[in-house]
Amino acid sequence: MPSLPICTPIINGQAHHSYPLSIILNYEYYFPWFYSNYINLYWQYDGIPLDFCYAAKLISNNPWNTYKGLPILETQVINWDILSKCNVNIIDFIKNCIETEHYVDLSINELYCPYSNAYNEYDFLHCIMIYGYDDIAGAFNVLCYNNIPKLSMEKLTYGQLTIAFESLIKLSTNKLGSDIHIITKRSSYCYPIDTKLIYKRVKDYLSGENYYEQFRQFDQPPMDYLYGIDVYEGIIIYCENIKSESNKLDLRIFHTLYEHKFIMAKRSEYLRKQGCLIEEWHIDNEFNNLSKKCLIIRNLAIKYNITQNIDIINKIINQINDLKQNDIDACKGFLYLLKK
Repeated sequence: MPSLPICTPIINGQAHHSYPLSIILNYEYYFPWFYSNYINLYWQYDGIPLDFCYAAKLISNNPWNTYKGLPILETQVINWDILSKCNVNIIDFIKNCIETEHYVDLSINELYCPYSNAYNEYDFLHCIMIYGYDDIAGAFNVLCYNNIPKLSMEKLTYGQLTIAFESLIKLSTNKLGSDIHIITKRSSYCYPIDTKLIYKRVKDYLSGENYYEQFRQFDQPPMDYLYGIDVYEGIIIYCENIKSESNKLDLRIFHTLYEHKFIMAKRSEYLRKQGCLIEEWHIDNEFNNLSKKCLIIRNLAIKYNITQNIDIINKIINQINDLKQNDIDACKGFLYLLKK
């Protein structure tokens, strides 16, 4: 019953971050790389509104192939069209990957997955990550999003996986949908904590610099996004629009905002323990307070979606405005304390 190491990462709201980080954050020797990254945010008006900036968005032909921008992981991408022409059995293929210490990330139709809201109800194409199997139970161990939806470790029988994958192949209108990502970690990779990079990224966050300018050689950076501290403007405009349209709020926005402050707190604590922050005061406490405020805002968003009470939206907007100034103050304090 082979099973590869997996964890629930502190970024868990979006699969394109949570799946690779569920591998990386098993190992403390990768923490310096993690805490030197995942600093900036962007806001877009189409697609997922609020997200962490990540390199693969520009350097990959598939923006959801986050693995390509992660130097810690070695990734192979192969399209099922090629494997199927070689008469490869998908179950045997995945098991062979696991036995050679490779995780497998692929998309399936969750209409056939008991853990999903879509089960027996409607077609829903989404990715999962497979990290183990059990021949006695005839099932794979999968990392996925359950019916809450929340990142979860579930079982998927060989039969369910086969049907769900075959259905995906039939329904997918995009060739990238049948790509299979085979992932393993680079055990020899070493990355010391980079306070110079952290300083630049936090400074860019405060000034709203376009994160993707540094990747111009791969593609034109998006010019209609908001970056860093300016994402608050996008959130407020979004909330105002929700008021006039009487739609539900996208809870992912408020969860990502919480994750960002929570990670800044963990980053500050880690740097302080590594001797990279001046011990004048514990800036991690300030970011922890910000993360608690974000949880309150997220809970208000949940309450609004239930009640549709406009007063709650107004309260969210007011608290977002306050949070922005608190965030600016905390980040300036962080830069003051950081030893470059």
